[in-house]
Amino acid sequence: MRMQAKTVLITGGGAGMGQAMARRFHGEGAAVAFLEIDPERLADTVGLLGGDRVLGIEGDVADPAAAERAVAETVAAFGSVDIVCNNAGILGEGLLAEMSLDIWQRVIDVDLTGVFLMCRAAIPQMLAQGRGVFVNTASSSAFVGGGGDAAYTAAKHGVVGLTRSIAVEYAKQGIRANALCPGPTATPMTAPVRGPEGGPYDDFIASIPAGRWAQPDEMARLALYLASDDADFVHGAAWCIDGGWTAF
Repeated sequence: MRMQAKTVLITGGGAGMGQAMARRFHGEGAAVAFLEIDPERLADTVGLLGGDRVLGIEGDVADPAAAERAVAETVAAFGSVDIVCNNAGILGEGLLAEMSLDIWQRVIDVDLTGVFLMCRAAIPQMLAQGRGVFVNTASSSAFVGGGGDAAYTAAKHGVVGLTRSIAVEYAKQGIRANALCPGPTATPMTAPVRGPEGGPYDDFIASIPAGRWAQPDEMARLALYLASDDADFVHGAAWCIDGGWTAF
């Protein structure tokens, strides 16, 4: 029960890693609020957690008003925002020269600007509390150029830089920030490249040291550690959890 008496706000909590984080934090005693753009997924996570000390908030992480509202509603319901897991993310589409400006902008808006908006909205509350933790989902693509489309890769590089900036600016005021950098994980976002009968990434997955896709709960366990008091001296770090992908 490491999260007892704490409140966590998770973006993209309706499926995949976000839902796994919601389950892990709730199971460890936290009050859980989450922002989710899809109303069906939102209802699914609320039902999964049972509704006790759970708040689902419908909204788009790329909308500044939604970020402010998510923090305000969480504080109104539970009295604090101790942890923010910025997990919402999307992929782009196609090679750079073929990518539309609309797709580029949407990926940057969700994957990078969305993290900025949530952090900006939560920091005043955390400063008033004298404490707070950000766990920002980046990617192993933050360290390589071939881990996804150009927009996704650029955004995830940006998340690591933003996370380190928050650590430098606010650590002495009680706020910690670290980046969670998953490798290939079996989530709805990666379903198109996995496929029920195998997918185009099969040879790549077989080539990494772990030789398999990660499961969302493996990411949630690391997020829980980074948010916990066990990680009190961990500031501005980018934690790869990628089955050894970036090791070779």
